[in-house]
Amino acid sequence: MRIAALALGGVAATLFLVRLPFAVVKIDHRASFNGRESAATRTIQGADGLAIDNTFAEQALTLLPSRAAYVVAMPQSQQVANQYHIPPTTMNALPLYMQFLLLPRRQVDAAHARYVLCYACDTDPFDRRGMKRLWTDPQGYVIGELR
Repeated sequence: MRIAALALGGVAATLFLVRLPFAVVKIDHRASFNGRESAATRTIQGADGLAIDNTFAEQALTLLPSRAAYVVAMPQSQQVANQYHIPPTTMNALPLYMQFLLLPRRQVDAAHARYVLCYACDTDPFDRRGMKRLWTDPQGYVIGELR
């Protein structure tokens, strides 16, 4: 029993010593990759795993003032979202992700918003409030300022 435990410990130590250099190289490669990315790209990398359009996130960071009150407007249903190829994961994650990304800006309800982040939403209610389109995308994304 004692010999088996020592043998197992020896195998584990050998594997650790063999794998350690590869792990260090992998970490170094990832650090080099991250170092070549812009600060904005590193900031929004989390959007990739949630299938959130990177340009939409970048434009929101760029266009909204640091103390802005905004609303994230979504498609009316998952069926509408499907027409724009927006998966359920994105529908569920987008409002909270944007809230995190855009701090210290404040996410508010539509009645109190100064800015609209429309992710394939119905823009009619915002257009009636005099929305000035700051950025649009052919995928149905709009960032606008309300008057």
